[in-house]
Amino acid sequence: MGAGEENSGRLVTEIRKRAHEIAVDTSAEFIINDGPPGIGCPVIASVTGTGKVLLVIEPSLSGLHDSKRLLELVQSFRIPVFAVINKYDINPEITAQTEQFLHKNSIPLIGKIPFDTRLVDAMVAEQSLIEFASDSESGQEFKSIWEKLKKFHNLR
Repeated sequence: MGAGEENSGRLVTEIRKRAHEIAVDTSAEFIINDGPPGIGCPVIASVTGTGKVLLVIEPSLSGLHDSKRLLELVQSFRIPVFAVINKYDINPEITAQTEQFLHKNSIPLIGKIPFDTRLVDAMVAEQSLIEFASDSESGQEFKSIWEKLKKFHNLR
């Protein structure tokens, strides 16, 4: 699916099935599934049967509110949760509230990504940020997050 495309729980389930088939065919160690925001049917389909959830939170009141709702949903499935704060530096007050919320709920904060316009530049260039600006602060943070995720998943 592309960014912003219509989705439904059924469509997400079908895409996940196809991803599983590809993973088996290619002997992939894991599948990364980027779920939509909210707590509706597509989100439920995105997290059902997953091994871990990475909650990406933007520091706004709505972002914090949405993350609280999503956490309730994920916890009802008893799925381990990790968190990243995206654009942490655009609202230090809400970032601090988010960090307190995560700490209170024993959710490991594995990264804080700064606001970086090079992300848009990388998308325009059809590259990941690591390919486009590997040595940038954001690029280094993405690498750090990836290493932590690998460690949590016991990957190579």
